[in-house]
This record gives sequence, structure tokens and C-alpha cells, in this order.
Amino acid sequence: MRVPLGPLLLAVLAGAASLGAQRPSSWVPLQLGAPLVPTAITQLGKVCVYQEPNRVWFFSGFARQWRQAATTAAQPTVRVCNDLAYVLDTGRILAFASYRGTVETLNVSAGATVLNPSSQRNDSILCVQDGATLWTFSCFRGVWTSRTLVSGNAKIATQRHVAVVADGTQLHAMSAFDGTWVSHTAAAAGTAAKADGAWGMVETPTTLYGFSAQRGTWSSAPAPGAGAGSLANEDCIVYWDQFRAIAYTGLRGGFATAPIPGAATVSGEALVAVVQSGTTLQLYSAVHNAWTVTSTNTVAALAVRSHLVTWNDGGRLSAYSPFTTSIASLPVAVSADASNQAVAAAVDANGTQLYLYSSLTGTWATAPAGSPAALPALIWCGALIRTPSGFTAYSGRSGTFVTLPASATAAKWIDPNSSVMAVEDTAALHVFEPRRETWLSVAKSGTAPLTVRIWRSTLLAIDGATVHGFGSMAGEIESHTLPVPPTEFNANSESLRAGVGTTLVAFGATPDCTTLYQFPEFRRVYTLGSVLEVQVHAAPGAQAWGLLSTPAAAPIAIPPLGELLLDPGFLFVNPLGALPADGRATWRLPIPDLPGLLGLEIGFQALVQPATGTPYLSRLATVGLH
Repeated sequence: MRVPLGPLLLAVLAGAASLGAQRPSSWVPLQLGAPLVPTAITQLGKVCVYQEPNRVWFFSGFARQWRQAATTAAQPTVRVCNDLAYVLDTGRILAFASYRGTVETLNVSAGATVLNPSSQRNDSILCVQDGATLWTFSCFRGVWTSRTLVSGNAKIATQRHVAVVADGTQLHAMSAFDGTWVSHTAAAAGTAAKADGAWGMVETPTTLYGFSAQRGTWSSAPAPGAGAGSLANEDCIVYWDQFRAIAYTGLRGGFATAPIPGAATVSGEALVAVVQSGTTLQLYSAVHNAWTVTSTNTVAALAVRSHLVTWNDGGRLSAYSPFTTSIASLPVAVSADASNQAVAAAVDANGTQLYLYSSLTGTWATAPAGSPAALPALIWCGALIRTPSGFTAYSGRSGTFVTLPASATAAKWIDPNSSVMAVEDTAALHVFEPRRETWLSVAKSGTAPLTVRIWRSTLLAIDGATVHGFGSMAGEIESHTLPVPPTEFNANSESLRAGVGTTLVAFGATPDCTTLYQFPEFRRVYTLGSVLEVQVHAAPGAQAWGLLSTPAAAPIAIPPLGELLLDPGFLFVNPLGALPADGRATWRLPIPDLPGLLGLEIGFQALVQPATGTPYLSRLATVGLH
């Protein structure tokens, strides 16, 4: 299908020299001067690092390029997090941000200290204290910034997307999303500083001060009484004493209080918290900063997941969604149930019917006729059901079922800690694309089984000397052929690698047009009322246009640009101009907190005109509005 894109886009085609789009591949080879040494590789998230004597190579899974940096030390200390890496060289620290794809140097004294514990591998902000100066480096911004510490005994905490400082009564916090400091004056000096996910917290004897990384704001609430407990989750923290529970969410930037009607136990995960007092459940949503109260017949056992809570109350199964703040109960008794991050499954007491629950929709769905009445394989936000005629994918995005015909010998490939579902049949590998809710396929070179690795949002399949890569946030299968079959390979959350001889090839699994929010394929939920940032990466000097719409029902071929994956009937175009030396443009969209937008999924692509060569359409990025 071909559609016009309007004068603005068609003008870009003027002077195009060829008929094939020249979008860069997600596979990027690095040619080494010596045979590959597997122990020289460190990989996590979007980042892959290769060390050579007096040189370090950095790969960005978003920028899709290798960068090198010379080092004074022959083998300096290298540490890698999901979205940044740093090198402790002689008298300096080299920091690499996956979203910018550049290496930035900070000269430091011998007494400088990295404040990030080595156990925190998901941090987006690197914090370095050098005397009275606190230096920070955000993976989303990719530059060093500093501020002066005044009191001499400042309390500093950093984890994931927040850095928070209690410097006497002066409170400072940085969100990794924008890399700027936000200050606030407390009524008393802070006694403790804490951070995780999207929140920072400073405790004083009488007041709690919370900072939201998404909102970039401070708010406060009275501190709980003596002997209070606390539970820190990825996007919320809960305090409680004998009278009340106080929750703070970094997604909304606010506190919410619930009374405790007696002795209680408190549990929680990334987006949820539960206060259980006998047969009363108080369920907290970090997405909406709201408590929901319900009663049970028995003291029900809870299953608390990152994005839902389920409980079996005398054979009746109920599920709570922090996205809809609703409770959905099956009308029949169940004999078996299971859950993952954002989905649940149950089989009725008669053993005749399978039910699936999506936390995003807040509803149960009945599995299609022919589905076995057995618990299926669950991933983070979906399920893969084996049927007599093949497989059915359950999509947690919409609660729909998508079938795939397959032979009786076809094998499923999933990992319960991941967001990828794949099926290998005799002649092809099929991968479920969750944003468009369709099966993608790539032919096998023969009938021999593939070597497959899955982790978080990626899949790597090795077919002889050919490697196939898939990232569930980019939504495409892309292939690369090595000289011979790889001897070294690995899948990580947002990048892949394969190597043999003197070649190391890395795969970027994040689309070249992306938002900073990855849920439900990975972490980071976007909430309405905050700024939504889109980043585009292409060759320096290229002209770029950002495209916004809802995802198209099916790809639309636009020769020579490639495929438009957005609905052209509602297409909004934003000129981004010429890309600077780092090849990155940003587009910030303040989206209002309107009920009519709740649950909507919007998509982005970029139209790129390189300085030389043919224009092309980027990969698709989508984000759910919660």
C-alpha cells in the first residue's frame, strides 16, 4: 500500500540518488587487531565494552556505533550499568552514555570517590564526590555536571534514575531524565537520604520530603510515628506505623495515606504495595498515587508482582491492577493459577477452561476454543499457549489472542524473566511483535536446530554463520552474516553480541527513534502529566523530522523510505533540524493529565535525510499513556 505523506515529506525525496532506503543496520561490527578475547568483554543493557591494552571500545545499543577511548593504564577498571559505563583511569574518569553514544572525561583528584555501589547495575546517574564537589553524569544527557556541598556531612543517595542530597536543611535532587538539579529547603536537617527507581526521599524527625524524577518536583508529608517501618520499591516507598500507611510515588510526585485498622503486614513490588489487616486489603498504585480497599472472606495468601497483585480467597481468584486501580475476580472457582510481572493465568476447578488476566486492561479473558486447560508459559506481559494447530500468543497490551500455525514438532522459545516469545519450526523462526501484535518470521538456512538466547527484551538466534537479532522495543528481525559461525555470543537486556576470530559484532535492540520509557517490554512506566521525551539518532549532519501518530494497523510501504508504521490519517510532523556532532536530536512533549488519554498507546518514527544518500524511515517507538 502506498500513501502520500504531504509536501513536507515528499520534498525530502528531491534529489535522492537511489531507490533503496539506507537506514543503518542494528548489527555493527568491530574489527579487532588481534583475536577476540572473551574475558575482555563486559556487557549489560544497551552497553557492550571491549578492552584492549591502553584502549577501551564502547558500544551503544541506541546510537548503534562503537566509540573508542585511549587510557593511560593498560588495563583500567571498567564498570558497566544498563545505560552507562565508566572507566577509572589514572587521574580521571571516562564516562559513556548509551543515549548520547559519546565518551566524556572528568579529571579528578586521588581522593575522588564513586558513590554508586558496585552492586547497583541499573543506575542511570553516576555520582562522584571529589572533596566538596559532587559530580554527576546522566546516561540520558551524557554530560558531566557539578554542584558544591556546603555542610561537610551531606547525606547522598543515588539509585536508578535519581540522585538526592540532604546538605543540612538544603535538599537537592537530580532526575536522570533531564540531568538538572532541583532544590528545596527543609524545616530541619535531613537524617537520612534514600533513592530508587523514579523517587528520592529525605527523612527528617517530623517530615518526609519526596522527589519525583518524572515530575522534577518536591513534596512533603508528616513523618510516621516512632518505630515505623518502611518498604522501598522501584517506583514507590511506603512507611507505616500502628495507625496509618504513607506511600510516596515517583511517577506522580505525591504522598497518599491510608488508615491501618489493626495489626498489619506490608508487602510490595515496583508499582504496588499492599497493607493486609486480617481480611482487609489496602492496595496502593504508584501509577495513580491511590489506595483501593477491599475485603476478603479469608486471610488470603497474596502473590505480589511488579505490576499486579493476585489472591486466592477460598478458591476464587482476584487480581488488582495499578494501571486501572480496579479489582477483577473470576466468577468461577479455580484449581491452578500463576502470574508474572503484568499477567496472570488460571484454570477453572473443572479443569476445562483457561483464563488470562492483563494488568494493563484490568480484565480477565477467556482463552480461545481449543486452548488446553493448563497454565501456559508466561512472560512479563504475555503468554504463549500451545494448541493442537500451533501456538497462540496472548498480548497483555490489549488482552487479545494471536494465532500461529505450526507443526507438532515446533519448539517454543521464551524466558519468564523476559518479554520475548518465539517459535522455531522446521523452516523458519517466528517471533511475536508485541506493539503491533503480529508474528514476524525469518527463514532458516536448513533444518538443523538454531542456537537461541533470550534475555529481557532481546532474542539472538544463530543459524550457522548468520546471526538473527530481535529487540521487542524495535520490533524487527535483523540479520548479519559472519565469516564463520560465532564462537562467542550473548543476549543482554537491550543488546546482543557475537564474535569469532578478529570480529566482534554488536546489535542495538532499542529503536533509533525512542522514548525514555520502555514498559511493558522493560522497565520505566510513563504517567500522564509529565514531559515525554523522544530521542532520535542518525548520522551527524542529517536532517530529521519526528513523526507522531497511533500505530498503523499494518505496515505501509513508502518507497524509497521504507515502511511507515504509523497511522497516516493522524500524522503529526515536527521538524528536528540538522543533527549535531553526536548525531542526536530530542523532542520533548508535555502531555496533560486528561482522562481521555489514559490507556492510549502512541507511536513515533523519524524521517531522516542523511547529508549524503537516500532518506529513510526509522524503526518504530511506542509508549503507553498511564
